[in-house]
Amino acid sequence: MGNSERSGFFDFHVQLQLPNTQDRLRLVVESEADSLAPESIQGESSQQDSVVNSALKSSITAAVRYIKQDIGLDIDAGVRVDFPLDPFLRLRLRQGDTSGAWNWWQKQEAFAYYSKGVGARYGVGLGYAVSPTLGMGSDFGVTWLDKEGLFYVRENFSVQHRLNEKNRLGYQLSFLQSGENAIASDSFLYNVQYERLIYKDWLIGQVKPQMTYNAEDNYDGVFSLTLSLAILLGPEYLH
Repeated sequence: MGNSERSGFFDFHVQLQLPNTQDRLRLVVESEADSLAPESIQGESSQQDSVVNSALKSSITAAVRYIKQDIGLDIDAGVRVDFPLDPFLRLRLRQGDTSGAWNWWQKQEAFAYYSKGVGARYGVGLGYAVSPTLGMGSDFGVTWLDKEGLFYVRENFSVQHRLNEKNRLGYQLSFLQSGENAIASDSFLYNVQYERLIYKDWLIGQVKPQMTYNAEDNYDGVFSLTLSLAILLGPEYLH
C-alpha cells in the first residue's frame, strides 16, 4: 500500500421536487457533481481536505424540467448556483427493460453550460438478480467535452447485497481512461460501500473505504475513507 488519505465528513445529495405546475413540468432543485464527466470521478465530493472545503465544493442546480415518461425523455433548463451563475440546457433520453432476472438500460445525454461548454454522454448497463437480495451488474460510459477536446471512458463492475430492510453492502471495481484521439488508461479502483437507512427511506448514512491506483503515480495504491450522509427530499420520500 502506498499513500493514504482520510476524506472529509460532508457529502450532501438532495433532490426537491416542488408541486407540479403541469403533469409533465416540474421545478427541480438538486445537488450536482463538480465534474461534467462522471467517468473521470474517482471519489466522492467529500474527499477534500476538510468538512468545510467539501461543503463549499458542492454545487446546486435549479431547473424547470419537462418530462415525457413514455419515451424516457427529460429536458432541463436552469442555472447552476455558482459564482458567477452558470445557465445550462440539458437533454436526456433513457431506455431499458427487464426480462426475468436480467435487466438492461442505456442513456444518451447532450448538454450546454455557459461557462463549461457543450458535451455529450452515452452509457449502457446490464444487471442480473441472483436472488431477491443479491444482484450484480456492469456498465460502460463515455463522455465527450468540447471545451477540453477529450473523451472520458469508464467501465464499472459491481455486486449489490441487501442484508435486510435497513442495511446494504456494495462492491465495485472500476477502470478509467481518457484521451483526445487515442484512449489511454488513467486509473483503476475498487471499493466497498456500506449503506444504512437511518430514518425511513430519506435519511441514509454511507461508509466507503476505497483503494485507487493512478497511472501518473505508477499505480501506487492510495487508500481513502468516505463518510457521507444522503438526504432525499420530495413527495415520494416524505409520504
